[in-house]
Amino acid sequence: MIERIFKTSEFAAPRSLYKILVKAMEELGELAQEVAIKTGDCDKPVGKDGIIGEAIDAIICLVDLMKVHKPDITIDEINQIVAAKLAKWESQEIKADKELVSRWSKLIGGVPPVGSTYIKQDKDDSVHTTDGGPNT
Repeated sequence: MIERIFKTSEFAAPRSLYKILVKAMEELGELAQEVAIKTGDCDKPVGKDGIIGEAIDAIICLVDLMKVHKPDITIDEINQIVAAKLAKWESQEIKADKELVSRWSKLIGGVPPVGSTYIKQDKDDSVHTTDGGPNT
């Protein structure tokens, strides 16, 4: 997906970061409206793109913004940044929640990473952190 957005970004007409940002904000506004329709906070009919289509429009704009801002950015760089951001989010969500650790283990396998620390759930359901990785 990102590779295709990058290719399209490279041959699209020249545009400024500001114009891309404004377009992304427009798409986020359309997404907000679709969410409001879905939650009953707006009585308009559902748009042709719906929540998924509007979210994708916003993603396309934001990936284009990254590419225009840093033309030499690679997908690997983005993946590394995403991995770090997800690890931070996961660590905020997980903390030491036994139920979440258990669900994570069943869905993903192992224990969830928390930065350079891991949360470990023992057989007796005690939860603790360890710096040695998921197998310590």
